Amino acid sequence: MKPTYQSKDKTNATQGDEVIPNFGWTGSWLDCTRLCWRSSKAGETGLSGVNFNNRPRRTSRGATIAMVRQTSSWEQALPLGNGRIGAMVFGGIGKEIIQLNEESIWAGPPVPEITGNISSTIDQARTLLFDGKYRAAQELMQATMPARISPRSYQTLGQMNFNFPFEGTATDYRRDLNLDTAIATTQFSIGEVNYIREVLACPVNQVIAVWISASKSGSISFDASVFRPGNFSVQTLDNTLVATGQASQGDKHKGVKFAAAYKAVAESGSVSSKDGQLIINNADAVTIYIAVATDYNRDDTAAPLQKDLATECLSTISAAVAKGYQSIKGESIAAHQKLFRRVELKLGQPSKQTTLNRLKDYRKKEPVIDPNLEALYFQYGRYLLITSSRPGCLPANLQGIWCKDLEAPWNSDYHININAQMNYWPAETCNLSECHTPFFDYLERLVPAGQQTAKDLYGCRGFFAGHTSDA
Repeated sequence: MKPTYQSKDKTNATQGDEVIPNFGWTGSWLDCTRLCWRSSKAGETGLSGVNFNNRPRRTSRGATIAMVRQTSSWEQALPLGNGRIGAMVFGGIGKEIIQLNEESIWAGPPVPEITGNISSTIDQARTLLFDGKYRAAQELMQATMPARISPRSYQTLGQMNFNFPFEGTATDYRRDLNLDTAIATTQFSIGEVNYIREVLACPVNQVIAVWISASKSGSISFDASVFRPGNFSVQTLDNTLVATGQASQGDKHKGVKFAAAYKAVAESGSVSSKDGQLIINNADAVTIYIAVATDYNRDDTAAPLQKDLATECLSTISAAVAKGYQSIKGESIAAHQKLFRRVELKLGQPSKQTTLNRLKDYRKKEPVIDPNLEALYFQYGRYLLITSSRPGCLPANLQGIWCKDLEAPWNSDYHININAQMNYWPAETCNLSECHTPFFDYLERLVPAGQQTAKDLYGCRGFFAGHTSDA
């Protein structure tokens, strides 16, 4: 029997997805950073309640995005990341989805190549401009442009699907994202059993961990599988799923190769794997560890790394399993709070309402002003930068690190004319200088190719890069 949803909050007691105004997910990624930058600049000029300190501070427990309904919409899932790998947690009851990303899974290989020097064409275009023949100058320059290569996109790692054979009606449902701990939690009750799921992306151990628990022994049974369109295959090995694939656009633009491993560890009960599924029966609690590796070589993108990607994933997971979930959770929280707790913004009083209802209040004919929600939005911008751009990683792209597609909008690439910079507006003013370094490192790696482009294409010294780039 498929569980239905009930809530003690009569205003949210209907079934179906929670329709949430886009509180800052990918469509509002830049909006978050803009707001964060504006708010922090205000703080520099004396905004009451702002603390900037390199020492971690205890942040209000109210730094949580809370919902009381499920969603089947990716845009309304909750984002997690450790700078390199990311997850979108949907928070389903009987059917859960966790969509996954790794920063370097791009279609490729490096293109385009310079086909000739156009310095004489530029001279002709200048003459036309000085003669007032603007259309002719535009057409002349446009003819020198290479054909647009699209799609050639940043891509999803895939998604993990969970099926829970619950019987009965789910009550007391809640899903939330704690910005202070970087943990997404889903909790609900069925009958006398309370269920809790936690998901985190640990920057220390380089795994995503999914912890599933119940208040009654032996109450956890489910099967889990992984899926990705395109070049992708899954094998089962010792209670572990091992997936391999390659980013591409159909049979073209074959790019980064990758592997991912998904291992289930149960407390009591049984774990087995068969036909691309993990099968758990009658467990007290279960932890699933997810690791990913790619052959992307940031120092020479034309020469992919030569290593056993699956073995690397299994080694990462073995180290995580040896530590155990609670240890990994503690290390993940500590690493996140070292950055997140540097800034406190206190505006107004915390609210007991869900985030959805607080947002709806702003849409009323006479809006209910909620300064505490604005402070939460400010911290959400900081959270997104921390979780998508850590030292040693690639910089945040157009969607941070989160992408569900093989053909993402604008390829989810780096628009280096302004959008990439906008991602980093809050980095310095919001005390996240370390999160800025991936962007600077990326620019440094562009220099050799940019110098060669300036020389070969324009006959000039210096450096040149177009308005977009990718990994």
